[in-house]
Amino acid sequence: MGRAGSQSHTSQEQKGDALVHEQYPVTKENIELFKAFLSGEFALNGFRNTDLQQKIFDTKPKDRAEAKRRIHRTSSLIAKLRGHRLINKVQNSRLYQVSLHGVRTMWTAVRLHDVDFPAAINLA
Repeated sequence: MGRAGSQSHTSQEQKGDALVHEQYPVTKENIELFKAFLSGEFALNGFRNTDLQQKIFDTKPKDRAEAKRRIHRTSSLIAKLRGHRLINKVQNSRLYQVSLHGVRTMWTAVRLHDVDFPAAINLA
């Protein structure tokens, strides 16, 4: 399904052989994630799956199953961010960095949420 044919809240886009879900960047969860990426903490060295998990989850996992769920959720999020070209994988490592496109997109979303239209977005 392309953008024009979709009637649901989420839609999908075909990129080569991969099916990429569109992301709605102005949700509260995404804004908090974008602020974490843009804080500069990962600017020089990039980040790993575990670094991102520490930003997303406040507590440690209760058990091994919960730890696995978190790993899979974080890996899925990384794949989604890579699919939208917001982050890039650092060659020959397990590191990721925010792309130039990602910086521009994330700052725009944060600005829309916090500065330009905070009342309108918080009502939705």
